[in-house]
Amino acid sequence: MKRKAFYRGRCLVLVAIAGCAAVAFAQDCMRIGDPTKRLACFDRVGNSKQTRTQTSSDETKIQEAVRRSLKDPTSALFGTLTLVPPNGACQTVNARNEFGGYTGNQQAVVVKMNGLWQPIEAYKMSHEECISAVKKLSVNSRTDSE
Repeated sequence: MKRKAFYRGRCLVLVAIAGCAAVAFAQDCMRIGDPTKRLACFDRVGNSKQTRTQTSSDETKIQEAVRRSLKDPTSALFGTLTLVPPNGACQTVNARNEFGGYTGNQQAVVVKMNGLWQPIEAYKMSHEECISAVKKLSVNSRTDSE
C-alpha cells in the first residue's frame, strides 16, 4: 500500500513539472518582438488558430480604451488579451471599484468600430467564455447587416 502511494505522488510531481515547462515556454513567446514570429511561437505552444495574439499597438490601444471606462483607471491590472477576428477582443482586467476594493478578474469585451477600440462591458466570466461570446457577437452582427 505504501508503495502505491509513493508512485502516485511521484507521478503528480512529474505532471506538475511538465505543466510548468509549458507555461515557461508560453511566457518565452511573449518576449519575441516580431509579431509574425511571436504568433508562430504561440501556434507551436498550442494556442487556437481561430484567435490571434495581439500586436503591441493593439494591446496598448485596447488597454487605454478599457482604462477610460474604469472608475479608477490607475488601478488597472491587465491579464490575458485575445483578439477575436474580425474586430473583437477579450481583455482580462482587475481594477478598483467605487469602494476602493479590487473587483477580481473580469473580462472586458472590446470591439473595433470606425478604427477605434471601444469597450462594451466587463463581465465576470472565464476568458474562454468571453472569446466564445465575442465570436457569437461577430457572427450575429454579420448576419444582421446582410
